[in-house]
Amino acid sequence: MVKCITLKSFWFRFIRVGLQLMFLQVREILSEIKNIEVIAKGSSVKIRKKLEKLYGRGNWKKMKGAAKVRLSDNSVKLAEIHWFEAHGIGKKNIKVKYYL
Repeated sequence: MVKCITLKSFWFRFIRVGLQLMFLQVREILSEIKNIEVIAKGSSVKIRKKLEKLYGRGNWKKMKGAAKVRLSDNSVKLAEIHWFEAHGIGKKNIKVKYYL
């Protein structure tokens, strides 16, 4: 069973190995993000007000794509990544949703 959770802004992967659980933190995005799609834009972005308060006003979009990520055990996995972006502000709140 594989799950992703948020814990103090870090993403961990839980892998059940017998009775043990291993915690693997995503360290960096290694490849170019591919298969980029818009999930929501404008008023459909649920945390738009929070994003505007933190980063400023903009045309906020929730995006998703796939990229290779390096984990804390130095293994490399392909993962689906979600983030928010606005023109002139850039990518914010990058999260790994699950591993492909």
